[in-house]
Formats: sequence, C-alpha cells, structure tokens
Amino acid sequence: MKKFAFAREVTVLIFLISLFLSACSRDAITVDGEGISKEVYNAVVKERIEAHKTMGLKFDEKALKRSVADELIAEVLLLKEARARKIEVKDDEVKKAIDAMRGDRKEEDFRKEIKKTGLSYETFKRRVRNRLMISKLMEELVKDSSVTEKDMMEFYKKSQVPFLTPESVFVKIIQVNNEADAKSAMEAIKKGEDFDKIADKLLKENKAFVTDYGWLNPDTISKEIGTAMKTAKIDQAYGPYKGKDNSYYLFKIKKREASKVLPFEEAKPQIKAMILQQRRQELMAHLVDINRKKAKIKYNINF
Repeated sequence: MKKFAFAREVTVLIFLISLFLSACSRDAITVDGEGISKEVYNAVVKERIEAHKTMGLKFDEKALKRSVADELIAEVLLLKEARARKIEVKDDEVKKAIDAMRGDRKEEDFRKEIKKTGLSYETFKRRVRNRLMISKLMEELVKDSSVTEKDMMEFYKKSQVPFLTPESVFVKIIQVNNEADAKSAMEAIKKGEDFDKIADKLLKENKAFVTDYGWLNPDTISKEIGTAMKTAKIDQAYGPYKGKDNSYYLFKIKKREASKVLPFEEAKPQIKAMILQQRRQELMAHLVDINRKKAKIKYNINF
C-alpha cells in the first residue's frame, strides 16, 4: 500500500515537473518569473524583419533579435509598474482601440491578417491591452498639464525645423469595387466623359463608393495614391490605383494648397504633443533602466 502511494506521488511529481518544463519551453524569456512567450517573440521578430525588407534596409538579424528581446523585456517591466500603481484598462477600451485599428475591414479579414503575423487573436488582444496600460502609466506620470506655455514657446523658438501646415488638395475620390469597372470608368473619362457623372453612375449602380470634393492631406493615405496626388494636375482624372483593401481608386483634384509656416498659436497643439512624447519616452527609458538592474531575466532563446 505504501509502495503504491509512493509510486503515485512520484508519478504526480513527474507530471507536475513535466508541466512546468513544458510551460518554460513556451517562454522565450522570463522576467522575474513572468514569461514572454515564443509566440509573441517570434511574431515581433517576423514583423521587424519584414518591415526592414519592405524599406530596403540592411540589418543584422542577431542585433535585431536582441533589440526585440529588449523591447519585450521593457514592456514587462513597465506593465509591472502599471499594476503596482493600480492602473487598469477596461474591456470596452480594448474593443475601441481594436475597432480603430480594424477600420473599414471586415472582422473576418482582420482576424486573418492577425493570424498571418503568428499571433492568436487572444494574444493580439492582450498585447493591445498591455500597450494601453503602458500609455495610461505614462499619462499618469507625465500629465498633459505639465507642459507650460513657456515650455512650448521655448520649443517653438529653438526648433531647427519650422512648423508647417501639411500640403492639402481639394479632391474627389471614386473607390471602385473591381478592376474591370475601374478601368472601364477611366477609359470613358479619357474619351471625354465627365468625371463627376461617371462617379454618380457608378454610385447608382452600386459599383463604387464616392466621396464629395473635400480637403485632404496626401500623406494620410496610401503612399502610391498620395504621391500621385502631390504631382497631379488640376482638373485631370487619375487612376485606377489598387488599394490595400483590394478596391481600385480614381481621383480628380480641383484645388491645391501648399504647406506654410504655422504661427505659434496654431502650432501649440503639435508642440505640446511633441514635448509630452519626448518627456514620456525619457521617463520610460529611465524606469526600464532602474527596474531592469533589479530584475532576474532568463533567456530561453539564442541570438
């Protein structure tokens, strides 16, 4: 009987040890016992590598992986600080942030995009919550009211780069559902048909979404279309351009306004945001530095 009980205890102990080792194997890094999963680490590394390749930048993969590890360790340390200060993020705040990220995309398509990064949707939601917690921490430690009028004026005077209004265009955009209709519409316009009438026709046939003429900063849209808008001639139609949402875009510009230097009063919101960002980043770096020196960090990955 005793032998049976002893054997059972040994079996349970081995099982618990195997569970512990299995859990550890899923962590790329542990910080004071808190794990950073390989799922998250690999996804962020993949994202960084793809971003460098897209921009045509050379990079040292070992250094990049080390940088990602440092970033994720910093995140854990800042989250610990946020929890110690009783900072919380509500579910509706997470939902609002994710809805803003998803934009006009369908829920199913959005989830597929997340899956491609290597993250489960639940892990993605957790990372959004973590980022919101860290933002709240910084907002609590460096309050908006800490930036004075004097701070902003000094920043404005000392800035080596002038504060400018963005270039803007008075533009109408036709977002066509498929390539064939977009090309057909553009051919009709080239043959002399009116851009606005083509837009109305496509809208009535439920083949396109059409904006009214309005002011737009070309830098706020996709690079290809934005670049085209910056050099486009007035009253001339352009397109079709394929968007990331697989729609096709045509546009026509009626007026253009060049960028101009902003007076101090108009530049104040921009200056305040820049000062707050600078101060919060400096404080984040300081908090990470002092807490990292005390933390027990274990790596289960190779660089």
